[in-house]
Amino acid sequence: MDWNDKGLELLDEFWKWRLSSSPEFATFSGIHDYDDKLESYALDAILERKVKCRNFLNDCQLILNENSLKKQINENLEFLASELQCFIKGVDAKGYFFPLNYLEGLHLEFERLIAAMKYETIDDFNKILSRYKELPAQVSQIIECMRDGIKQKMTYHKISVASIPEQIDDLDQLDVLQKNPEDCIFYKPFLSLPDTVSEEKKKAILLEAVESIAHNVLPAFKMLKEFFENEYFKHCRPKIGISTLPNGKEIYQMCLDFHLSYCLTPEEVHEIGKKEVERISTEMEKVIEDLELKMSVKEFSEKMRNDNDFYFKDSKELIEAYKGLVFNQIQPLLGKIVSKVPDAKLEIRPCSSSMTSGPAAYYLAGTFDGSRPGVFYVNAGDITAVPKYDMVSLALHEAVPGHHLQSSYVMGMDIAEFRKYLEDRKYSESPSRFPLNTAYIEGWGLYSEYLGHELGLYDDPYIKFGYLSHEMLRALRLVADTGLHAFGWSVEKTVSYMLDHTAISKKCIEREVNRYITWPGQACAYKIGELKIKALRAMTQKVLGPRFNIQEFHDVVLQNCGPLDVLEKKVHEFIKLKA
Repeated sequence: MDWNDKGLELLDEFWKWRLSSSPEFATFSGIHDYDDKLESYALDAILERKVKCRNFLNDCQLILNENSLKKQINENLEFLASELQCFIKGVDAKGYFFPLNYLEGLHLEFERLIAAMKYETIDDFNKILSRYKELPAQVSQIIECMRDGIKQKMTYHKISVASIPEQIDDLDQLDVLQKNPEDCIFYKPFLSLPDTVSEEKKKAILLEAVESIAHNVLPAFKMLKEFFENEYFKHCRPKIGISTLPNGKEIYQMCLDFHLSYCLTPEEVHEIGKKEVERISTEMEKVIEDLELKMSVKEFSEKMRNDNDFYFKDSKELIEAYKGLVFNQIQPLLGKIVSKVPDAKLEIRPCSSSMTSGPAAYYLAGTFDGSRPGVFYVNAGDITAVPKYDMVSLALHEAVPGHHLQSSYVMGMDIAEFRKYLEDRKYSESPSRFPLNTAYIEGWGLYSEYLGHELGLYDDPYIKFGYLSHEMLRALRLVADTGLHAFGWSVEKTVSYMLDHTAISKKCIEREVNRYITWPGQACAYKIGELKIKALRAMTQKVLGPRFNIQEFHDVVLQNCGPLDVLEKKVHEFIKLKA
């Protein structure tokens, strides 16, 4: 076996291990070989993953030392080495002590996990039952893990977990199960039993489902709720910033390194943010001047926030408006900025009721085989948090040409399997996890909002101000995140600072700040990533001059999902090729 074959074998072995050790990730990726299992949160299992990754890295580096590797294999192995190094280094930050919060975790994702499974054969439904039976053990592991965190004083601030009991209450459907099981969210999958199943077999599996929900699923969530109410809340860290934890300053720097994939200190991030706030403020003032209004940015923002004409009457009207915007206005324009538009289905849906305290919108990628579409979720539960002037920038960011186009591009490429799938969850475990490539992914999302100028979507001054307000939000995040976690800012100071500079509603800003507290460093990635993409574009235009093609440049960016230094290297290679 030559070294190229060994490289391919290692890539295949790693991917199989990655799926088997993270069966829920496999399910969300549309791979159903491990649908009967749940992930282990036992500390021994977590540390075993680190050992396994170190072994993979040793093998990877051994193969990379060979000069006879084909370019594509060498590139895939370099990406693998980077992923493994990120995981090995990150485990030391003990992010595994933070497995769930008000934004994510099994209490919010279990229903979605079951919905992502196959419903075709009896075996598929037995796998659902298997996961139901495993749930109490998984919850016990999570509780023990968080108890270990308490012992080591590695805990959330209460802001990050206070609403968990209430969120779990939404899952307490014992009465529904007993009175009308068809309305129980955990029973509903079994309504899809195929007609080929005999009535006797169907009756037996439905009875088993009711028993498993009553004796496994619901008690597991109750146990989790009681743990938070009776134990965890008493031990939440008293101060906001993660830097107040043991080795907290080092952990926060690791969080920044993880999300930015670029070496910047909290002080540097803070200053970049302040400069961007100043620049964007000037642009916002220009919009107000063009409207011939004599108002400050703060006054104009307040006026927009309190104008009922900028809000929808109900959630249905909101969702329909987003569909019209994305499918009728934005999608037909994509050919102007990319050379090909992948044929990947996109749906727009309201997010579940348990997520109404979450972000205004978010995106979940579809599966490689197309069995599950990409979904742009809109927080329609609170229409006062989603004004009309925010719609264009949110749609550009989350749908197209943002995350949906980005995800579809990667899935259509001829690259190693592990590079096609991103585990878009477990943010709170950062940096003790595999890379999220946050600065690249969210940088492209914010850059996609910027492309609204070139697509002619910001001609309306109020929509343009909404875009600038959103760009301002990303600049403010640099100041706010570092302020909260490195410089001792209070929630009140952070909210007040942000309200002074953006048209976004106070309710939305309060949610934002809660998120920064819960996911340290993550919010800084958007603006840092966008600035890097803009800088690479400016450099490419300067060097290539009239040979610069915006579609080709965007193709290069979309084809190289990874750390920012890798993207920069690929852009330099593109320039060299075209020059």
